[in-house]
Amino acid sequence: MTQAQALLVLARPPQAGRQRTRLDDPLGSDTAVRLENMMAAQVWAIALQVQARQIAHAWAVIDPPEAASTHQQWLQGGTGVLPYEGNDPDARLLNVFRLLFREGYSRIILIGTGCLGLNPAVVAGSFQALSSSEVVIGPTTDGRLWLIGMRQFHRRLIEGLRWDQGHLFDDVLFRGSQSTLSTLILPTQTSLESPEDARAILGAPYADRLPIALTELLKDAGGIPV
Repeated sequence: MTQAQALLVLARPPQAGRQRTRLDDPLGSDTAVRLENMMAAQVWAIALQVQARQIAHAWAVIDPPEAASTHQQWLQGGTGVLPYEGNDPDARLLNVFRLLFREGYSRIILIGTGCLGLNPAVVAGSFQALSSSEVVIGPTTDGRLWLIGMRQFHRRLIEGLRWDQGHLFDDVLFRGSQSTLSTLILPTQTSLESPEDARAILGAPYADRLPIALTELLKDAGGIPV
């Protein structure tokens, strides 16, 4: 196992009222929750493959932390579950990175569960990028991030970000430039937030590798006849 590398998967509980709300109309609340849970399970399965290939330790980060029990049907086999605590998103994210850097990790990458174009090779390449770059980021089509990684704790990279306005990628890139941090930008991916996103994901090359049950829900989300 590569002791120095950690892969964090940030997941939110699959509960009514916390799913991707723009998918509530095409799917209904219960089905949108089921899709959220399937996506989390899919991304976590990739993280476990990364761990099995000794690329990095897989850590789950549950928001809010007390909701970890609702994930037990898929949250198995990783290194552990980290607390996601703080007064705002900046503080919570900083606390997670700070904790693992203090544990001795020298390269840490965090991903969410909204992007399905992930595989072990992509993760391995992202960690390799941290050999020559201080920061690695993956933008989404809506201006957010599907991945952020660093090899040292950089508070200024994360503090004061605009989380809900589609400027997250620009903000992090600007912070890195201000701090003269070498930054590598990964290819843009689609984060599932709308029916249009569902159709884009189904049209991507990796769609054939997704579980059938997940593909069927994505078709429903995108309004595609089965």
